[in-house]
Amino acid sequence: MTLHSTILSDEEIDLHAYQSPVHTPISKAMIHDLFAQNWSPNRIPTDEERVILWRLIEDDTQSIARMNKELERLARCVERRAAAVENYSRAEAIARELRKTILSKYSSLTLVQDRLIAIDRTAPSGSSKDESYDACLKIMKTLEISKKECDSQLLACTSEVDVLNAQIEGYCVERETQRRHLDTLEESARALSGWITLREEDIAFKKDILSVRRLVPVEIWGEIFRLRLVEDQVRFRLSQRTGIPPFTPLTLSAVCRYWRAIVAQYPVLWQNIAVPHHDKIMESQRDRILYYRDHLGYLLPKVYTYHHDIVSGVFPIPLLPFLKNAFGPKYASLEITNYTFSLLRGPEFPNFLDKLQIQTTHLTIHSKKTAGLWRFGRTSFGKRFEIPLHMLSELREVKGMGLGIALPSPLPPIYAQPTINLSTIAVKDTVWKATDIQACFAVAKGIERLEMTAVTIDPRNASQRINVPSILFLKCDMKEYPTLQTLIDTPNVATLELVLGNTFEPLNWLDENKMRLVSKNVKSLTLEGWDLFKASLDEDAKILEAILPKFPEVSTLTLVQPRIGACLDVLATYSTPLSELKTLHLINCNMNDLLLLSFRSRYNFLHKRHVEVIVTSRPPYLLSDSSLC
Repeated sequence: MTLHSTILSDEEIDLHAYQSPVHTPISKAMIHDLFAQNWSPNRIPTDEERVILWRLIEDDTQSIARMNKELERLARCVERRAAAVENYSRAEAIARELRKTILSKYSSLTLVQDRLIAIDRTAPSGSSKDESYDACLKIMKTLEISKKECDSQLLACTSEVDVLNAQIEGYCVERETQRRHLDTLEESARALSGWITLREEDIAFKKDILSVRRLVPVEIWGEIFRLRLVEDQVRFRLSQRTGIPPFTPLTLSAVCRYWRAIVAQYPVLWQNIAVPHHDKIMESQRDRILYYRDHLGYLLPKVYTYHHDIVSGVFPIPLLPFLKNAFGPKYASLEITNYTFSLLRGPEFPNFLDKLQIQTTHLTIHSKKTAGLWRFGRTSFGKRFEIPLHMLSELREVKGMGLGIALPSPLPPIYAQPTINLSTIAVKDTVWKATDIQACFAVAKGIERLEMTAVTIDPRNASQRINVPSILFLKCDMKEYPTLQTLIDTPNVATLELVLGNTFEPLNWLDENKMRLVSKNVKSLTLEGWDLFKASLDEDAKILEAILPKFPEVSTLTLVQPRIGACLDVLATYSTPLSELKTLHLINCNMNDLLLLSFRSRYNFLHKRHVEVIVTSRPPYLLSDSSLC
């Protein structure tokens, strides 16, 4: 049995051909060299570079097609070689079995020979004329023949064993030769598959550079992601910080590697860190907070607490020491609820702030109704939040959502008081005591921005009107503006935003005893809340006629969701002497060209100049919070 195998010409492969520069995929470093120095993978390629890349992609595609054909041929060669190895292995196994059988026969013959020799040693006895003697001689002749036959068979077995040994050795040599060829072919196939994979990855890299998203600079993507973050945060704030927070950067990172790379290099997207409002948190929540922290870079965290009912789980991490170790005392902002951190245990809110010793520039405090679940809303009459003494030196902005703001009482002596650098106070949805208002402005001399939305002023026990020249921006309800002016004098307000609400009385503004102040420093005036004020067109006109004469130097007037017909009629009459008006900004209104042309013509006739009219729209969730616009 003889098997032959040689490497046929169609099985030969020139590996060096695929290692040459012509066939080797162009590396990313080489692609970088095609562009200008300091090339960035996020840079938009030029038209010339795009042509070069498309040509390279076409060349790579053709090379992949050739290599795939070669890989198919190698697969056939590997199959043939594997069959040859299998055949030689089977032939060797058969030869070994035959040799085993012959050796067994040889052993049996050897045993027979030994017995015949022993018999041969027994000589016959008696006379030659004896009949028994003749019979013994006949048997001995038969024995001699058997001995010769046994010797002949033993010699034949030895010859067959020698032949089989030679065959087995030949089969082993041929099998190993075929196996070496098979290993070479398989290694070549693997190398070729690796080159195909490398070439495909290289094509994907080049196509990624040429993809449509590359037409948008990475800075624009970063701004888009930032706006998405703002929208998600506002929507979650409007949901009263309940449920699962919007983990915007994690969501964006899960889209693709390109977005993940962009999100990772923008620390501002990771600044808003949600912390459960509970005295203990889960390990997964801890890991998520630390993951956000690790992406902050040099930025400080903007921490806010949220409420999420979890029916079951293990909460082994104490919140207070964890926050101390994770962030230290420095925060960019803190938004938290004035409520204990656990229903049955946990530190009270003032103790929590005192123990944490946070230093932040922006502090937002939400109230929580005592008779309901987690809700931000109007609180009981006169509920207030006293700013901790240790936070006064760093604090720049404080917001009270559902509660009034007050300075620590009693304050230490003047020589021991920290430097107060408050520049913004915002209060919403509460009743704010006049005594707290005047106390804040009597001590904090540098407040430049005051916002009071849906706030009722409690005028009881108010002291004499105090002068606050530092305020430059003021926002409040129209019905409370006269009351506020009896408490504080704001002569330098340049930007004023007034909200109608649903209880505004124009007579309060027309009554000179209640509203004696005429401000000539207000240059920008915003009137909003028209959608809340249910009135006729005549009442809209009365509102504007009552308000606008108080601010004759207004150069920018902004109307949010106004009934535009009545408003434009009033602005273009002699009764509204806005002679300095330069810009009229209309937000979320139904404006048509005929109304706009009519207003401009009448205004030009009255004041001998034109006014710029800007019409824009704003999402509803931003109308509730102008600071986010």
